[in-house]
Amino acid sequence: MLNELCQLADVLKAAGISPKQWDPKLRPLPKASAKKPCYKITINDKGAIASVDTINLDLIPKLKKWEPSNGSSFPGFNIQPLYRITDEEQKKQIKVWKEGTKPVDIQLLKSWCSQDTDNWNGKLKNKLTKCLFDTPKDLAEIIGQDEENELPQISKLLGRVVLYSASGNDGDDKNGQVSFREEIEDYIWSSLGRNEM
Repeated sequence: MLNELCQLADVLKAAGISPKQWDPKLRPLPKASAKKPCYKITINDKGAIASVDTINLDLIPKLKKWEPSNGSSFPGFNIQPLYRITDEEQKKQIKVWKEGTKPVDIQLLKSWCSQDTDNWNGKLKNKLTKCLFDTPKDLAEIIGQDEENELPQISKLLGRVVLYSASGNDGDDKNGQVSFREEIEDYIWSSLGRNEM
């Protein structure tokens, strides 16, 4: 949907048609690079992650996110890594795996990803609740969710993401039926198992 909107904007510009100004809450995505890529997460109708792909660097400047307040944005938002490995030997081993000189020892890597290395604190969970529930819910109210909606793809996406909570069944999330964190972890571990990462 966003790609089609970008193409439409290019056609309008080439034809000399000036549409009205963008709403100030529609803001560009942060700059990305090969070392700091921007990812697109595709989710299915049950909230499961179907794919995670890097977004072409040429496309990123054309994309926008709805950001009614600083740090609360949708569909683009920043998250930090699930885990932070600080042990130097473990970091060296991860580098070897990234270089592809040795296959990833998934069980060993899983053992390093524990409560001690958990990198998602309460502040991030609150931010994710805003980005994955509150902001999409507010946006859905603005654009409407009825059968006559002119933006059916966005409505479908909004309906899928409000299923999420930031962290799952730990009792501190007020919303969501599916854990965003658990879905990301399941996707990463299964992709590593299929040697797709």
